[in-house]
Amino acid sequence: MGLITSREQTMLDGPVASTKSNHVRQPSTRNRTKPPMPDRDELESRFIKVLTSMDLPPDKVKLLRNYDLEKKWEIICDQDMVQAKDSPTHYLNKLRTYLDPKASRSHRKRKMVGDSTSTQVLRDLEISLRTNHIEWVREFLNEQNQGLDVLIDYLSFRLSMMRHEQRIALARSQSSDGINQGR
Repeated sequence: MGLITSREQTMLDGPVASTKSNHVRQPSTRNRTKPPMPDRDELESRFIKVLTSMDLPPDKVKLLRNYDLEKKWEIICDQDMVQAKDSPTHYLNKLRTYLDPKASRSHRKRKMVGDSTSTQVLRDLEISLRTNHIEWVREFLNEQNQGLDVLIDYLSFRLSMMRHEQRIALARSQSSDGINQGR
């Protein structure tokens, strides 16, 4: 058996909670007691939906399908109690703010991104993409959000800024070398 991913571990261990970051899925505020287990057919149907929403590799699906009914019901209930802490638009709005030249150093930017650095936003986004349900990822990528386009735009912008900063540093270095050689 291969290594288990964090998404699979979350499914096996139950909901994840953390107070440190905004990317972690939190238990919902719904009643935490498990409802009565449905009949076998209903349980299997719901379990298949849970497995589909998790977008697991076939070997993991096969492993989980072999669980007994009690364990399957526990997984279903755990997944029903888990919800994403932040929506895809939360991350995309932050990235768009970093892309907005009018927002740099502005009150609007500070209000929008708070103390988050762009690096932290990218880390949180990466974790959310890896650990949330596949529906969350689809929402991130959908035509309305265009998450991949926003992410590529942001990374291209940062790359061009880094290259610009490197050119400035090189020009300053060459300028100071020329001054020092002229003495």
